[in-house]
Formats: sequence, C-alpha cells, structure tokens
Amino acid sequence: MGDYCLVCREVAGKIEIPGGLLWEDDNAVAFHLPPLDDNPRPYLGHCMVVTRRHIDHVGDLTVAEAESVARGSRKVAVGLRAEGAERVHVAVIGLGVEHFHQHLYPRYPGVPPGTPWMAVDELPNAPHGDAQQIAAFVERLRAHL
Repeated sequence: MGDYCLVCREVAGKIEIPGGLLWEDDNAVAFHLPPLDDNPRPYLGHCMVVTRRHIDHVGDLTVAEAESVARGSRKVAVGLRAEGAERVHVAVIGLGVEHFHQHLYPRYPGVPPGTPWMAVDELPNAPHGDAQQIAAFVERLRAHL
C-alpha cells in the first residue's frame, strides 16, 4: 500500500529479511522478524505470517487468504518445534501496523512457569540475534518445512 506500511515494504523486499522468506504462496508469506532500528536483535524464532494484500483486520481476509495464513503458520510452527520450541504461541494483535500480520512466538525449554507468552523474550537467557544469527536460524528452520 505504499512506503508507509512496514509489512508492505517487507513483502516487497524493501526491508532486508535475513535468510529470506521461510514460506510463501500467492496470498501470504512467512519470515523471521528482521532487525529494525527499534529492535536490532529480535527474539530468535519470532516469525510472522502476513498477507500479500494490504488489509488490516482478520475479518477482511478472503477464504483463500485465511487458508494460506493457516497453512503457513502450521508449517512454521512445525519448524519451530523441530528447532526446540516447547510451544508456539500465535497471536494477531493488530495495533502496531495496519496490515494483517500473525505472530508465531516460540517458548523454549526452561521458561519459568507462569511467564506470559509476550514476556519470554525479556528473560535474561532469552535467545536474540543479529541479521547473521537470524539468517542461520532461518536456514535451519527452513530445513524442517
């Protein structure tokens, strides 16, 4: 929808996605959250499944888009589990960017019970990575897809 939309820029290749896309079809793509100015070392395994079409709300997805998002999310979740995640949290929050994006957030072994899903990346031993570490993670993850 233009240069103002972060997700549109990611899908169009205007923002470097370390390791490239994990999965794609005609309606949606999946990738690891890239390093950005406000988050230069993202949580390793924090992936996104986004629509190619610029839409905002989950209710605006076509049936084909919803099926694509579900397929892509399942594939990435299988890969995250194979890479050691005990659980993969899935969330559509929809407040930060007005382009449909679904978060896949791994919970790794050793996370203390009761830790909220959105706080696992704040733990002292939470794995974070720069572009090179993310690209290596994506390469391992892609092998499970």
